[in-house]
Amino acid sequence: MNIFDLMETKLRSFTKTDRTIYENLKRHPNEFAQASYGELVSVMGVSQSALTRFAKKLGFNGYADLQFQLNNDVRSQAGLVEEETNAQIYAGFLKCVEDEVDRAELERLAHDILAADKVTCLGFQYSGLPARFLSFNLLTGYGIDADKPEFDYLIHPYTEKDLLIIFSAASGEFFRPLLKRLNVLDRRDRPRVVLVTMSPKHVLRRQSDQVILLPSSGKVIAPHLVTLENMMFLMFADMLLAEVERVREEL
Repeated sequence: MNIFDLMETKLRSFTKTDRTIYENLKRHPNEFAQASYGELVSVMGVSQSALTRFAKKLGFNGYADLQFQLNNDVRSQAGLVEEETNAQIYAGFLKCVEDEVDRAELERLAHDILAADKVTCLGFQYSGLPARFLSFNLLTGYGIDADKPEFDYLIHPYTEKDLLIIFSAASGEFFRPLLKRLNVLDRRDRPRVVLVTMSPKHVLRRQSDQVILLPSSGKVIAPHLVTLENMMFLMFADMLLAEVERVREEL
């Protein structure tokens, strides 16, 4: 189902602001597919949060995710869609990561990294790559005590001044024993836990102190999925490293 049909199924639940966005999107789909947040806010007189709520009402993680699909739908209606190359698929979602990551959450995490006694980055199987990438660059590029344990991390000693960053696309079952153990410890022995994921309903979200949600990759067919999720995680890690550098210069 394309976005235009999807909006029709949700029409009765739209608020007055939703209807303003809906009417403008129907009249000017090409402009919506290309415009920035700022341009849309200026033209329609609605807030960025209203655009985000509208996108989530249609089942997307945020407006950038909706816009990516809208662009495909517009091109499809115009008969311009050809089978996308891997590079085009990856580029589209990486752009979503760049546009949609909450900058305030990114800054908050950068401050926590700089203030932590130790930063531990975890990822299971394929998500271990971005975890190693982040920990290596924090250690070698910024002199931050960071590591990515390869095994026996369940007995890793932590304190409340430590930071634990977990990369997990959807499942998270591998990390449940760790967080279950940490949650029964005295606060002084428990690190601050940050979950980086593509799933708004991730099983670890309630056990984490901070959840950073990346755009969903659910529309991508299976052969591309693992590579794409890793690239999105790596894109986020690169953005985070740049934010750490910026924050450190301001301190």
